Amino acid sequence: MIDRPEPTPSEPAPSEGEGRTLSVSWSWAEHLGTGLTVGYLALIVIGIFHTAVLLSRFGINVLDFAEAGDFLLAPLRDPLVIVATLVPIGVVYLYLRGSERWTERARAERAAAGLPRRWWHGDPERFRRYRLPLWIATILLWVLASGLHYEAWAADRLKLGHGPRVRVELSSGQVEAGTPGRPVMLIGSSGGYLFLFRTGEWRSVIVPVENVVRIVPEEEASGRRRLEPRLPPK
Repeated sequence: MIDRPEPTPSEPAPSEGEGRTLSVSWSWAEHLGTGLTVGYLALIVIGIFHTAVLLSRFGINVLDFAEAGDFLLAPLRDPLVIVATLVPIGVVYLYLRGSERWTERARAERAAAGLPRRWWHGDPERFRRYRLPLWIATILLWVLASGLHYEAWAADRLKLGHGPRVRVELSSGQVEAGTPGRPVMLIGSSGGYLFLFRTGEWRSVIVPVENVVRIVPEEEASGRRRLEPRLPPK
Protein backbone atom coordinates (compact mmCIF):
# COMPACT_ATOMS: atom_id res chain seq x y z
CA MET A 1 0.00 0.00 0.00
CA ILE A 2 1.28 3.43 -0.95
CA ASP A 3 0.80 6.04 1.72
CA ARG A 4 -0.38 9.46 0.55
CA PRO A 5 2.11 12.10 1.68
CA GLU A 6 0.77 14.59 4.15
CA PRO A 7 0.76 18.22 2.97
CA THR A 8 3.59 20.27 4.37
CA PRO A 9 2.78 23.40 6.41
CA SER A 10 4.12 25.57 3.57
CA GLU A 11 1.67 23.99 1.08
CA PRO A 12 -1.72 23.49 2.73
CA ALA A 13 -4.16 21.14 1.05
CA PRO A 14 -6.96 22.96 -0.82
CA SER A 15 -10.35 22.71 0.73
CA GLU A 16 -13.38 21.32 -1.08
CA GLY A 17 -14.87 24.80 -1.60
CA GLU A 18 -11.65 26.11 -3.10
CA GLY A 19 -11.56 23.26 -5.58
CA ARG A 20 -15.10 23.96 -6.73
CA THR A 21 -14.35 27.67 -7.14
CA LEU A 22 -11.24 26.93 -9.18
CA SER A 23 -13.10 24.52 -11.48
CA VAL A 24 -15.95 26.96 -12.05
CA SER A 25 -13.57 29.79 -12.90
CA TRP A 26 -11.66 27.60 -15.33
CA SER A 27 -14.95 26.54 -16.93
CA TRP A 28 -15.91 30.19 -17.50
CA ALA A 29 -12.48 30.97 -18.90
CA GLU A 30 -12.62 27.97 -21.22
CA HIS A 31 -16.01 28.88 -22.73
CA LEU A 32 -15.61 32.66 -22.75
CA GLY A 33 -14.43 32.80 -26.36
CA THR A 34 -17.23 30.52 -27.52
CA GLY A 35 -19.79 32.58 -25.64
CA LEU A 36 -18.57 35.84 -27.17
CA THR A 37 -18.60 34.32 -30.67
CA VAL A 38 -22.11 32.94 -30.30
CA GLY A 39 -23.29 36.23 -28.79
CA TYR A 40 -21.91 38.27 -31.67
CA LEU A 41 -23.46 35.87 -34.18
CA ALA A 42 -26.80 36.42 -32.45
CA LEU A 43 -26.30 40.20 -32.72
CA ILE A 44 -25.51 39.78 -36.44
CA VAL A 45 -28.77 37.89 -36.96
CA ILE A 46 -30.72 40.57 -35.08
CA GLY A 47 -29.06 43.37 -37.07
CA ILE A 48 -29.70 41.66 -40.41
CA PHE A 49 -33.33 41.05 -39.47
CA HIS A 50 -33.89 44.72 -38.59
CA THR A 51 -32.17 45.89 -41.78
CA ALA A 52 -34.23 43.48 -43.90
CA VAL A 53 -37.48 44.65 -42.29
CA LEU A 54 -36.60 48.34 -42.79
CA LEU A 55 -35.64 47.94 -46.46
CA SER A 56 -38.69 45.78 -47.14
CA ARG A 57 -40.83 48.78 -46.15
CA PHE A 58 -39.36 50.53 -49.19
CA GLY A 59 -39.67 47.55 -51.55
CA ILE A 60 -35.99 46.57 -51.33
CA ASN A 61 -34.73 43.05 -50.72
CA VAL A 62 -31.54 43.27 -48.67
CA LEU A 63 -30.25 39.90 -49.91
CA ASP A 64 -30.08 41.23 -53.48
CA PHE A 65 -27.65 44.03 -52.60
CA ALA A 66 -25.83 43.00 -49.40
CA GLU A 67 -22.29 41.66 -49.23
CA ALA A 68 -20.55 39.52 -46.64
CA GLY A 69 -19.00 42.53 -44.90
CA ASP A 70 -22.44 44.11 -44.47
CA PHE A 71 -23.58 41.15 -42.40
CA LEU A 72 -20.56 41.39 -40.10
CA LEU A 73 -21.21 45.11 -39.47
CA ALA A 74 -24.97 44.77 -39.08
CA PRO A 75 -24.96 45.10 -35.25
CA LEU A 76 -22.96 48.35 -35.45
CA ARG A 77 -25.17 50.23 -37.91
CA ASP A 78 -27.82 51.11 -35.31
CA PRO A 79 -26.74 50.37 -31.71
CA LEU A 80 -30.17 51.49 -30.46
CA VAL A 81 -31.62 48.40 -32.13
CA ILE A 82 -29.38 46.12 -30.08
CA VAL A 83 -30.14 48.01 -26.86
CA ALA A 84 -33.89 47.96 -27.49
CA THR A 85 -33.72 44.23 -28.16
CA LEU A 86 -31.43 43.01 -25.39
CA VAL A 87 -32.52 45.18 -22.45
CA PRO A 88 -36.13 43.86 -22.38
CA ILE A 89 -34.80 40.30 -22.66
CA GLY A 90 -32.71 40.92 -19.53
CA VAL A 91 -35.72 42.41 -17.73
CA VAL A 92 -37.86 39.39 -18.61
CA TYR A 93 -35.07 37.07 -17.44
CA LEU A 94 -34.85 38.83 -14.07
CA TYR A 95 -38.64 38.70 -13.70
CA LEU A 96 -38.87 34.98 -14.47
CA ARG A 97 -35.92 34.14 -12.22
CA GLY A 98 -37.37 36.20 -9.38
CA SER A 99 -40.80 34.61 -9.71
CA GLU A 100 -39.20 31.16 -9.82
CA ARG A 101 -37.23 31.76 -6.62
CA TRP A 102 -40.27 33.25 -4.89
CA THR A 103 -42.34 30.21 -5.86
CA GLU A 104 -39.68 27.80 -4.60
CA ARG A 105 -39.43 29.65 -1.29
CA ALA A 106 -43.22 29.70 -0.84
CA ARG A 107 -43.42 26.01 -1.71
CA ALA A 108 -40.69 25.13 0.81
CA GLU A 109 -42.36 27.19 3.56
CA ARG A 110 -45.73 25.49 3.02
CA ALA A 111 -44.08 22.06 2.93
CA ALA A 112 -42.25 22.78 6.21
CA ALA A 113 -45.53 23.86 7.81
CA GLY A 114 -47.28 20.69 6.61
CA LEU A 115 -49.65 22.61 4.32
CA PRO A 116 -50.68 21.42 0.85
CA ARG A 117 -49.17 23.02 -2.20
CA ARG A 118 -51.13 25.77 -3.90
CA TRP A 119 -52.15 25.30 -7.52
CA TRP A 120 -50.21 28.38 -8.65
CA HIS A 121 -46.97 27.00 -7.25
CA GLY A 122 -46.85 24.56 -10.15
CA ASP A 123 -44.65 21.52 -10.63
CA PRO A 124 -40.92 22.41 -10.34
CA GLU A 125 -39.77 19.40 -12.35
CA ARG A 126 -42.09 20.22 -15.22
CA PHE A 127 -40.97 23.84 -15.21
CA ARG A 128 -37.29 22.86 -15.35
CA ARG A 129 -38.06 20.49 -18.23
CA TYR A 130 -39.66 23.21 -20.35
CA ARG A 131 -37.48 26.12 -19.21
CA LEU A 132 -35.14 26.13 -22.23
CA PRO A 133 -37.89 25.89 -24.91
CA LEU A 134 -39.82 28.60 -23.05
CA TRP A 135 -36.81 30.90 -23.04
CA ILE A 136 -36.08 30.31 -26.74
CA ALA A 137 -39.70 30.99 -27.70
CA THR A 138 -39.78 34.16 -25.55
CA ILE A 139 -36.58 35.55 -27.09
CA LEU A 140 -37.64 34.78 -30.67
CA LEU A 141 -41.08 36.34 -30.19
CA TRP A 142 -39.59 39.47 -28.65
CA VAL A 143 -36.99 39.87 -31.43
CA LEU A 144 -39.75 39.46 -34.03
CA ALA A 145 -42.15 41.89 -32.33
CA SER A 146 -39.51 44.55 -31.60
CA GLY A 147 -38.10 44.35 -35.13
CA LEU A 148 -41.46 44.73 -36.84
CA HIS A 149 -42.59 47.58 -34.58
CA TYR A 150 -39.33 49.55 -34.46
CA GLU A 151 -38.55 49.38 -38.16
CA ALA A 152 -42.13 50.28 -39.10
CA TRP A 153 -41.76 53.38 -36.95
CA ALA A 154 -38.35 54.19 -38.49
CA ALA A 155 -39.68 53.74 -42.04
CA ASP A 156 -42.63 56.04 -41.36
CA ARG A 157 -40.28 58.72 -40.05
CA LEU A 158 -38.13 58.54 -43.19
CA LYS A 159 -41.17 58.73 -45.47
CA LEU A 160 -42.34 61.84 -43.62
CA GLY A 161 -38.95 63.51 -44.04
CA HIS A 162 -37.59 62.99 -40.52
CA GLY A 163 -34.05 61.67 -40.56
CA PRO A 164 -30.88 62.04 -42.64
CA ARG A 165 -31.57 64.33 -45.60
CA VAL A 166 -28.91 64.16 -48.29
CA ARG A 167 -27.87 65.60 -51.64
CA VAL A 168 -26.12 63.01 -53.80
CA GLU A 169 -24.02 64.02 -56.82
CA LEU A 170 -23.43 61.28 -59.38
CA SER A 171 -20.61 60.80 -61.87
CA SER A 172 -23.08 61.23 -64.77
CA GLY A 173 -23.81 64.77 -63.65
CA GLN A 174 -27.22 63.90 -62.23
CA VAL A 175 -28.02 65.14 -58.74
CA GLU A 176 -30.35 63.41 -56.32
CA ALA A 177 -31.68 66.32 -54.33
CA GLY A 178 -35.08 67.41 -53.13
CA THR A 179 -36.61 70.53 -51.71
CA PRO A 180 -36.97 71.62 -48.08
CA GLY A 181 -40.53 70.34 -48.15
CA ARG A 182 -39.81 67.20 -50.20
CA PRO A 183 -36.26 66.08 -49.38
CA VAL A 184 -34.29 63.02 -50.47
CA MET A 185 -33.82 60.71 -47.49
CA LEU A 186 -30.96 58.30 -46.86
CA ILE A 187 -32.44 54.91 -45.95
CA GLY A 188 -29.12 53.13 -45.58
CA SER A 189 -26.21 51.72 -47.49
CA SER A 190 -24.28 48.55 -48.16
CA GLY A 191 -20.81 47.87 -49.42
CA GLY A 192 -21.85 48.51 -53.02
CA TYR A 193 -25.12 50.42 -52.98
CA LEU A 194 -26.79 53.51 -51.56
CA PHE A 195 -30.50 53.39 -50.72
CA LEU A 196 -32.42 56.64 -51.10
CA PHE A 197 -36.07 57.65 -50.88
CA ARG A 198 -37.58 60.52 -52.82
CA THR A 199 -40.35 61.95 -50.68
CA GLY A 200 -41.56 64.11 -53.56
CA GLU A 201 -42.18 61.12 -55.84
CA TRP A 202 -42.70 58.60 -53.03
CA ARG A 203 -40.18 56.28 -54.67
CA SER A 204 -37.09 54.38 -53.58
CA VAL A 205 -33.82 54.77 -55.49
CA ILE A 206 -30.83 52.39 -55.44
CA VAL A 207 -27.55 53.99 -56.52
CA PRO A 208 -24.28 52.06 -56.98
CA VAL A 209 -21.57 53.46 -54.75
CA GLU A 210 -19.10 53.57 -57.65
CA ASN A 211 -21.33 56.15 -59.39
CA VAL A 212 -21.41 58.49 -56.40
CA VAL A 213 -19.12 61.50 -56.52
CA ARG A 214 -20.20 63.29 -53.36
CA ILE A 215 -22.82 63.03 -50.63
CA VAL A 216 -23.75 66.29 -48.92
CA PRO A 217 -25.94 66.16 -45.79
CA GLU A 218 -28.74 68.70 -45.94
CA GLU A 219 -28.80 69.05 -42.17
CA GLU A 220 -26.60 71.65 -40.52
CA ALA A 221 -23.63 70.40 -38.55
CA SER A 222 -24.12 70.27 -34.82
CA GLY A 223 -22.15 72.59 -32.56
CA ARG A 224 -21.57 76.32 -32.48
CA ARG A 225 -22.90 78.21 -35.46
CA ARG A 226 -20.26 80.93 -35.30
CA LEU A 227 -16.62 80.28 -34.62
CA GLU A 228 -14.19 83.05 -33.93
CA PRO A 229 -11.49 83.04 -36.64
CA ARG A 230 -7.90 82.69 -35.53
CA LEU A 231 -5.80 85.42 -37.04
CA PRO A 232 -2.19 84.63 -37.90
CA PRO A 233 0.34 86.18 -35.55
CA LYS A 234 1.91 89.46 -36.68
